[in-house]
Amino acid sequence: MLKKWLPRLLLGLIFLFTLLLITAPAKLLENQLTSSVPGLRVQGTTGRSLSGQFRQLQYQSILLEQVSWDLALSSLLTGNLGANIQVNDALFSGSFFIEQDFSGHTLISNINATQSMEALVDLNAALQFLTPFGHVNWTDVSLGFDQKNFNQAQGNIQWKNARITVSGEAFTLGSIRLDLSIENNQLVLNLSSDPTLDLQGIIKLNRNGGYQLDMSIKEELPANIYNTIRLMARPDGNGRLEFSLKGILRR
Repeated sequence: MLKKWLPRLLLGLIFLFTLLLITAPAKLLENQLTSSVPGLRVQGTTGRSLSGQFRQLQYQSILLEQVSWDLALSSLLTGNLGANIQVNDALFSGSFFIEQDFSGHTLISNINATQSMEALVDLNAALQFLTPFGHVNWTDVSLGFDQKNFNQAQGNIQWKNARITVSGEAFTLGSIRLDLSIENNQLVLNLSSDPTLDLQGIIKLNRNGGYQLDMSIKEELPANIYNTIRLMARPDGNGRLEFSLKGILRR
């Protein structure tokens, strides 16, 4: 008798859990997020836990407007928690899917978005010095990681029609591209550009925030740009400037 009713009981519990999830107010999700992520603040929560929107979401110095979500019930069947996220903000305008399993592994996939360089300037003092313009496009980017390592990465990020201003003079940099991959549990960003800069390089990132940048750029540049880059680089004797940086990213 127990064997006969056990499957029905489990199905009933799953149905009840799903019903509670669908009908639960979004405020419940807000409380869960803010209590589990220190420093996270949200405003203007509407909808249900299954599908809703934050009018404003802030984490440390990052502020996003109009963040909406749709929980993926199919993820629950595999023991994971997943959601489709849509953001409509100048800092990040686009969508992605995020999923986390109970072991703590996180996968962010199908990232397709546009970012305004002007909005990114506010997050980095060094960018303010260069006054960059243009847009950054994320195309089919995926990133997987746990507490210790990166373990999955693909897609590309491109700064199209890149421009900067140095000493009040504007310069066109062409298009700069980052292609993502994984090497020895590190996130690897392969740098390249069109002939405007002929940039070549690689950035390696660790989960602890450590990074290593090795890059070269053609030496034949406008004087203002050359003088700025020359402070950090050295000529290689073959018409290019090389520089290398390493350190820890601030969190």
